[in-house]
Amino acid sequence: MNNGTSLAQYNNEVRMAICNNDHTVKIYSVPTMERIAVLNFTSPINHGKTNVILIQLSMGTHHPMGGVGGFDTVASTSPDGRKMVCVSDTGNVYLYDIRASDYQLMATMKASEEAAQCCGWNQSSEIFAVTSQDGYVNVWDIRHTQKLCQLGSAETRNTRKAARSIQFSKGPLDLLAYTEHVSHVNIVDTRTFESRQVVRLSPAEMDYHIAGFSFSPDNRSLFVGLEHSMVELAVDVNSRRQFAGGRLSYL
Repeated sequence: MNNGTSLAQYNNEVRMAICNNDHTVKIYSVPTMERIAVLNFTSPINHGKTNVILIQLSMGTHHPMGGVGGFDTVASTSPDGRKMVCVSDTGNVYLYDIRASDYQLMATMKASEEAAQCCGWNQSSEIFAVTSQDGYVNVWDIRHTQKLCQLGSAETRNTRKAARSIQFSKGPLDLLAYTEHVSHVNIVDTRTFESRQVVRLSPAEMDYHIAGFSFSPDNRSLFVGLEHSMVELAVDVNSRRQFAGGRLSYL
């Protein structure tokens, strides 16, 4: 069973990564569907998430990833194509240097005692963030091994507060958005990580499950997928460039 797919530009071609329950990630060239690489793991890979290029895992070779075995893993490649972060069900975070033909483990960090859910990079490829089942988002700067900050969930119920999807805005804005299991979207000012806006998408007496979200290419909108509809939130770009916090509103 395929657990997830992703498409991205790699040099002058488009490549697709397919994560499968047979403990592999397969890389294909599109549209010829020529298989470029098969990556072997010790457990199923749920989803491969990249920002600009597909994970360049030893193209043309089989590559078992040491150090991340035994648990479900999510991987995200930095926009500059030089680094990759893997997060697992153990809550461990693995930072790799992927500039060479093989992968060099740079650091191992701990995000949570519970499962890590998703990860993403900022546009400068210097900061990455990891969501986890316990409702926290942990942020690191690759130049340091200590956490840059830890962000929480607006939800108090343990069964509803897991932090799920996460994405940094594209430049020149400095925003980090992440969704919770139900109803809430959090938007953080990454210049200081001290200002956060929480948008509730459902009435107070109801829960709306969130499937995912994405910033628009021009940063002017935030699209959030719900179980029954899609919501577009407008980002006040001009105010965001001038003041400490921007505004979001329903369209």
